[in-house]
Amino acid sequence: MSGGEADARSFAPPPSSRVTGKIEPVYGRDVLRGVEFIAIAGIPGSGKTTLAMALQDAFGWALMSTGDIARRADPASILDGGLANERVFREEFRDTLADTRGSGLVVIDGIPRNREQADILPPSTMVVALTVRPDIAVERLTRRGRSDDTPDLIAKRVKEQAALLEVNDSHGWLYQLATWERCVNTTYKRAPDVAAGVIAYLRNEKRQMF
Repeated sequence: MSGGEADARSFAPPPSSRVTGKIEPVYGRDVLRGVEFIAIAGIPGSGKTTLAMALQDAFGWALMSTGDIARRADPASILDGGLANERVFREEFRDTLADTRGSGLVVIDGIPRNREQADILPPSTMVVALTVRPDIAVERLTRRGRSDDTPDLIAKRVKEQAALLEVNDSHGWLYQLATWERCVNTTYKRAPDVAAGVIAYLRNEKRQMF
């Protein structure tokens, strides 16, 4: 994870008065059946944190920020503008994941970032990948104005995403770019529209996000 990730709200169990994942199915299927985690993947500027927070607001689900986990796991590397040590990050991520048990469905902002991270997500995870044209990502990040959104880091993340999107697996939560049901190109979409499409899909109000 990088210091360039936008901060999501730190993990906290959802208020008991909010929805925790029980949604009545339509079209004869329930897309959340068997799902314990929804992981939002994508390069900086693709809108991961915006979507993760929209899901938290819409459903009352707990939200876990991998950016926060990385800063706890390896603060020195993050302060230097780099990525957290992978081994240390994995250990901290697994500990945080264990703490979420019994909290209802959990949204994870910012993972998997590469092929190697795919194996630390439980099979009960639905991955939603957000893609974006690299030059548009740079434009969005420039507007955001964070000093740690460097061109080198963005280029590295674009390359990692391109490799990850080629992965496919029988578990059903890894994905390919062509799997539009769980992969949204945000290049020409407004963040509120992306969130509305994903939320409607998860509520079983439509068969595809877009």
